[in-house]
Amino acid sequence: MISASKLKSKKLIIITGPTGSGKTDLSIDVAKHYGTEIINCDSRQVYKELGVAVAKPSQEDLEAVTHHFVSSHSIYEKPISAGAFARLALEKLKLIFEEKDVAVLCGGTGFYISALLKGFTVTDGEDKAIHRKYVDELYAKEGLPALIDELTKRDPDALEKLDQHNTARVKRALELCLTKQKSKMPNEYSFPYSYQLFVLAPERDVLYDRINRRVDAMVKNGLEAEAQNLHGSLPEGIKTVGYSEIFDYFDGKVSKEEAIAKVKQHSRNYAKRQLTYARHQFKEAIWLEPNTAKDAIFAHK
Repeated sequence: MISASKLKSKKLIIITGPTGSGKTDLSIDVAKHYGTEIINCDSRQVYKELGVAVAKPSQEDLEAVTHHFVSSHSIYEKPISAGAFARLALEKLKLIFEEKDVAVLCGGTGFYISALLKGFTVTDGEDKAIHRKYVDELYAKEGLPALIDELTKRDPDALEKLDQHNTARVKRALELCLTKQKSKMPNEYSFPYSYQLFVLAPERDVLYDRINRRVDAMVKNGLEAEAQNLHGSLPEGIKTVGYSEIFDYFDGKVSKEEAIAKVKQHSRNYAKRQLTYARHQFKEAIWLEPNTAKDAIFAHK
């Protein structure tokens, strides 16, 4: 068994930041420098059916450095929650660190990063669905008394506050109880490796200009055709900037020009939310200006 000190000698370099900030190119440069692999941390790039709109690494990028969790799953299968991603990433890191001392994680999905570093403090959607199914089946087979009996065993205080004749509320209370009991709490989880967390933060005007130009490139590279293939078949839970706006164009709600303008606007809004999340959740992060980011990362020990 590998000792805790040996695990801490392994380092994960995390590169995050808003959409359009240059994370992909930087992560490839860093991975090449250390001769290592990249764990992709983008909740949309993981799906093989999504391409142009989610700005996946190019084929050239994928051939230059080994990437994990790019086009690895399908939108028509079980969604990849933050908890599921963290479990997959930990499994992959274990394999990478058997041969290498450094790994790179790159992506803008802050929830995924938080789950990996801080633990699954909220049970993910997959578990919630399982709990809901259990409660529904218990009610269907044995009725309300069985739900009350189960809740009495698990959380009698919660039961006292309920109208025990209100089936919906009793079911909901039991679901919440199961969720809390299944959830990992922070003191039960500790990220086993050393890590450095870097946030790319371009000047706002520069970032917004990059986003606008990137959307123009997406349109040129086939965004409309890609959206057409997904129109009517994209699962409800997979809401992605770039598709929703073009779908509105297909449905006659807006013109093509208006749809493209909306893609740009919503991409800028998303970038702002990503920065806000990083600012609030990643207190240990080192914030970098993209032009000097590579040298700054190499300078940190």
